[in-house]
This record gives sequence, structure tokens and C-alpha cells, in this order.
Amino acid sequence: MNQTMRVIIATILVALNFTHPSNADAQQKFSFQGVSYNGDIKPKQFSFSDVSIKARSNTDRVNIKVIFQDVSTPYKATDKDETVAITFEGDPKSETVYAVRLDYGTFFQTIPRKFSLEGRENRHLISITSVKDGSFNTLYEQLTNDDKVKIKGACNYFMDDINIDKITSLKSPLGESIVSKSTKRVDKLLSATNISNQIKALATLCFQATNRVYVKDIQTFLNASGYDVGKSDGQWGKKSQKGWEAYLTSQGKPLDTTIDATSIQELQKSIISKIPKLREITFNDDYFDTKHEIRNHKEHTYGNLCKFIGCPAMIIKKNQIRKVVKDNRNKAFQHSKYIKAITKEQWNIIENIGDPQNCFARLSLVDKIKLGAVINPKIYAQNKNYIKQTLNKNKTVFLENGIFQLDETINLDGKILIGSEKTILDASLLETGVIVSNGTLKNVRIINAKKIGVSVIKNSNLHNVIIENTGVGVEDNSKGHGVSILGENSTGNCLVSVEAYNGYNKAGDNCCKNGGNADGFQIKYGANGVTLVDTHGHHNSDDGFDLWKSGHDAPIKKEDIIIRFYYSSANLNGKNPLTPDGDGNGFKLGSRDKYQAPKKDKGARLIYGSVACYNKLNGFDRNGTKMKIFAGRLQASGNGAEQFRDITRYMNTPADPYTLKCKMFPRN
Repeated sequence: MNQTMRVIIATILVALNFTHPSNADAQQKFSFQGVSYNGDIKPKQFSFSDVSIKARSNTDRVNIKVIFQDVSTPYKATDKDETVAITFEGDPKSETVYAVRLDYGTFFQTIPRKFSLEGRENRHLISITSVKDGSFNTLYEQLTNDDKVKIKGACNYFMDDINIDKITSLKSPLGESIVSKSTKRVDKLLSATNISNQIKALATLCFQATNRVYVKDIQTFLNASGYDVGKSDGQWGKKSQKGWEAYLTSQGKPLDTTIDATSIQELQKSIISKIPKLREITFNDDYFDTKHEIRNHKEHTYGNLCKFIGCPAMIIKKNQIRKVVKDNRNKAFQHSKYIKAITKEQWNIIENIGDPQNCFARLSLVDKIKLGAVINPKIYAQNKNYIKQTLNKNKTVFLENGIFQLDETINLDGKILIGSEKTILDASLLETGVIVSNGTLKNVRIINAKKIGVSVIKNSNLHNVIIENTGVGVEDNSKGHGVSILGENSTGNCLVSVEAYNGYNKAGDNCCKNGGNADGFQIKYGANGVTLVDTHGHHNSDDGFDLWKSGHDAPIKKEDIIIRFYYSSANLNGKNPLTPDGDGNGFKLGSRDKYQAPKKDKGARLIYGSVACYNKLNGFDRNGTKMKIFAGRLQASGNGAEQFRDITRYMNTPADPYTLKCKMFPRN
């Protein structure tokens, strides 16, 4: 596997290894006495006199040990001087830092076997799995305050770039004539691309996990305080909200009081004599994050991480895998021949490779929305301002089945618009059909927009959206884009199960008129932070996907992966059946620096499990960009020029039965 691909995977793994102190008599046997939130705990309470860092490699692995001397916290149980030692573990072969471990003498308590790796006390691993399935927080909120500060403080320390530099500076001086094998392994690891970001990602995941507040705990505390919210099921609904508001009212607190460790600590004080028994957090439990927003877990598959931490053996016969593929496919939106819908297993694979936009969780929250204003086409036909007026008054609006002939662009600024199985927005009177910023557009088909079907600004979601015939029959049109994402401030966007086809532009300069500019998806001129899953650009006069000057002027590093494609297709572009053709590439992944200088591409691109078939020119086209492209599990066939133009498929990933094939799509 390519070293930077290991970096991608490493950013989703954190492990803290609790180890039994040498002096067992000085340790308190762990006893679950109940969940305890403490909003007074801050990372700055973790004080120490000095830090020493050493790196060594006695095996094929590298250990970087960080020792905090004379550690003290406000909750310290003894006057004895303490040290806290954490060890970053890394694999020099793949150039990956895959774990951070808390070592001997760190804890005053013994961590029970049920939370420990392989059933041994004090061998608990905090990984993406134990963070996301809640087992870490099941343990963390029942630790002593002293131990909580140590975890939070140690993780917070390595969220600082200056402190990370103390590790990366351990490489041996250049010019040394005699270098041991151990030193070579250390140097190889510390010289890895993005090593600082790996360390920071591990520390950040650890720190953020310590700041969660679980719905199940709030419900238990409210019930114990006399505010009936029903069963403590870990799901935040109307009953939980009503109980929380009743509690706030009784205490004379404003109803918009944020839910965090501090506010829950105050709630718990009123029931100190009735602390609930041990609870278990599961995949089904919601929680409030550091931004005080409700989140939910998603299950995790280990993938190649088993190489580092060891996983239970799982043997699945090939026919069983095929059965899963067949049985778990979701229904394609509006019976699209291109949208495949994404299974739970595919989301696990995407998570393993990396999705910083966290699209699965974002869409899961949208799927939970059940309440909102409802509009049907008949009411809208009588009042063409009705959608706008309703969105002004409501955050969420549902559109029933039918055709909505739009007289005005729909602007979703912080709003959510959800259609039905047969909802159609006719944008033939408009230059742009829908503009989305900090919002969500779901379950709609947009037809016949004059220039742009959907313009996506920032922090937005498109899900189950089909855009067709943009720009067709419009003389004064130099665009013809199904989806447009432009500018360095356009970031944080998720596009899932989106299809754009038959785009065309009549107008334009000599290079681009008569179909030479109409892309299914344009992600250009600084756009970054985009994840595209199950997206399909086909039969557009120009390209299926065009990443011209993407990342330009954005506040990113050139090695950062800014655009990620999963399970997507770009087929039959340059072959618009309704109009004259453009040049027609499948995936155009960037541009040469000399064009439109000083604008330049910036940021790496990743494309996985996707296809480019039967395009007029190239399938997957680097197009001269100097940016790194991570490509894996791709297929290209029947393209007029090259199948892979300057694209190397070097992502080494496990076999994946869900990767797309050209035979899955129409030939014409």
C-alpha cells in the first residue's frame, strides 16, 4: 500500500493502551460506582515539570516514548510524584503512526478486563472502533477525575504543532556514517509524508472523545430527577427535549442552555444520592459533540488496520459476499440506471479510507427528520412564492410528488428541502435552479435549468438528486453545469447519490462554445473539502467531472486530499444525444499551471471504486496537474483516446465486491 494511503487510514485509528503499574499495591482496584460528568476538567489542569522524548525500534515497529515528569492534577489522590508516559507506536514499512499508548504508572485505577485488549487488565485500546461504538466513553465517564485529566491533558499536548515538532526532530543528523537498523527504522517513520498530521489526528480524536455527552446519560439523570423522559434508549426525541426543558425551567435557566459536561454536571448534582448503575453505550446511542450538536455512531470495519492491532479472524465465502451485495443495495432514486445507492458495508469501506466530511453521519441526521412544513404542487401553482415563504418560516420543508414549475431560484441558506419519490423541479425559466449553503437538498429531480442545475456553496449536502438537460436549447449560455462548486470558500460539502446528465452550453469563447464547457460536475477555482459518493456524470457535452484549478488559494496544504470520489462514474461524455458534442472526458482531475496563471491546482485528489466508460476522449485524465492523485479499484473501457491518462493506480486496498464496473451501466 502506498505510504500516503497509510496516512489516510492512520488518521482514523487511535489507540490508548492502559498498562498495569509495577506497584500494584499503590493502585486502587477499579469499581463502577456510576457515571460522572465533570465540566470543570480542563486540559490545562494537567501540569508537569518537564518532558523527555526517546525513540527506539527493537523489532519491526517503532516506539516513541514521551515521559511527563512530576505530573500533578487538582484531583491527585496522593502526594507522591508521578510520571505519565505515553508511547506513539508506528510501522516504518508503511510509514504510519497507528497508535498512542498510555504506559506504566499512568492510572490510579486498574482498568477491568471487560474493557481490556484480549481480556487482560489495563490493556484497553481506544481506536476508531471503541470511540465510535461508545465503549471508550462507557469507561471514560466512570474513571476518577484525576485519570480523566491525565487522558485529556496528554492528548491535548500533542494537538500543538510545536510539541509535535519535538517528536519529528528526533531523526538522526544528516551525514552520519554509521547508522543502526533501529535508527534507520526510526528515521524512515519520522521522515514519512504527513507524519505531523498523523500524530495530530490521533491526539485530536482522543481529545474530542473525552468531551462527548451521551443522550443515554442525560435521559437517566432526568428520570432520576423526576422529569419523565421514558426509557433511556439513547435517542434524543420529543420526550427527551421536553424533559430537558422542564428541568431548565425549574432551575430558572434559559431554554437554549447548551448541553455539555458542565450543564450535565449540574443536573447530576441534584441526584448525587441516586447515581445510576453502570450503563453500556452502543452503536445506537446518540451523543452531543464539542459543538453541542447531536451526533450518532456508525459501525466500523477493521480493514487493513488488523495488520497493526490484530483483529478477530473473519472468514467470508465469496458467495456470501455476493449475497450481501445483492440483498443490501438500497433502492436507486427514481429508478435511475446510474445511481446504485450505498450499502452499510460500503460506508464502512469509505470510513476506512477516509471521509473528513463525515457524510454518512450527516445524512443519517437528515434521515431522522420527520417534522416540517409540507407543500404540494397544487398549492404551489396558486402561489409561486409559497416555497420561499415557507422556507423563511421553517428550517425543513417537504415537497410532495409532482412537478413544481419554479419562477424563482430556491435558496437553501441553512435550510433543508426534501422531496418525494417523484418530485420534479422544473427550472426552465431560471439560470440556476437551486443554491445550497449550509443546507441540504434531498430527493428531487431538477430539469432544464438555463445555466446551472444546483450551485453548492459550503457545508451542504446533496442526496438523491438528479439534474438533467441543463442549458439545452438556451442560446445565451456558456455554462450548462449540472452541479457547480466554485471558489476557495466552497468547502465542507457532501454529494451522495447524485446524477447529472445531458448538460450543454451554446455560448462561450472559441475553446469552449458548442458544448465545450458543460460538465456534469464542475469543482473548480479553489473549491475543496468535497466528498462525492455514488455520483454520476454522463452524456454531458464536456466532462463528467472537471476539477480545473480546484484548491487554488484555499487555506490548505498541497498534500492535503481535498476532493474524494467513491463508487462514482463518468460515462459517455462528449456524446450528448440532444446537442452537438464538446471534447468529453470522464474524470478531468486538474489542469496545467501555465493555463490561466497565476491560478494553480492545489491539494491532492482521491478516487476509488469508480469507472470511466465510453467517453469521447479520455477516461481518467490527469490533464497535466502536478497534484498527487490517489487512485484505486478503478476501471476504464471504451474511451476514445486513453483509458488512464497519466494516472497510476497504486492504492493497495483489500478486495471489494462493491467496486463499479462498466458493464453495470448503459452502453449508449
